[in-house]
Amino acid sequence: MALTVVAHRTGSTVTLVVAGSMDLTHVDVLTDAIAATIDQPEVTGIVADLARVSFCDSSGVGALVRAHRTATTAGKTFHVAGARKMVLQILTLTGVWDYLSVPSEPETPAG
Repeated sequence: MALTVVAHRTGSTVTLVVAGSMDLTHVDVLTDAIAATIDQPEVTGIVADLARVSFCDSSGVGALVRAHRTATTAGKTFHVAGARKMVLQILTLTGVWDYLSVPSEPETPAG
């Protein structure tokens, strides 16, 4: 399944609504969207909404961690939100969820 990223801006925060498969074949779509958003000088915060992501492999996890590092270096915040089911389990097991989630998000996978 292909990956799509749609940006929604509210003030200085951009929410990237990610849908599809975050895997090696498609992860460049996400990394390109994140890089373009970080490059916008008026943007101070980025949230990747993963509610519509159906699959995530190690390349997707790595892309999210790199995005956080790149955003922080640029003086911006980067968080993930909305992950569900298998994607939330992967992010939780790898420790990425606790590291990158928006503070109000639950910290453990729902049953």
